[in-house]
Amino acid sequence: MNAKDILAEIEGNETHEDHKQKQVFIYDESVEKEYQNFRKNQDSFFLKKSAMQQAEKLEIEISNLEKELQEITEKLNQKKSEFIQALKVINDINNE
Repeated sequence: MNAKDILAEIEGNETHEDHKQKQVFIYDESVEKEYQNFRKNQDSFFLKKSAMQQAEKLEIEISNLEKELQEITEKLNQKKSEFIQALKVINDINNE
C-alpha cells in the first residue's frame, strides 16, 4: 500500500486496491455473462443440429412410407380389378 492508499483509507475513500478489486469483479461478471451467452448459443446450436438430424431422418422415413403406401395402393387396385372381373364372370354365367 502506498501513502495515497493509506490516506484514502483513513479518510474513508476508495483506495486504488478497492478500485482494482471492483474492476476485477466487473470483469468477472462480464466474462460470466459472455460465457453464459456462449453456452446458450452453443446449446441452441446443438439443439438445432439435433432437430435438423431428426427432421432429415423423419423425411427419409416418410418418403419410404409413401413408397410403401403407393405399392399397397397399386396392389389393392389390382385386387379390386380382379374381384370385379370375377363378379362379371359370375354375372355372365348367371345370365346364360
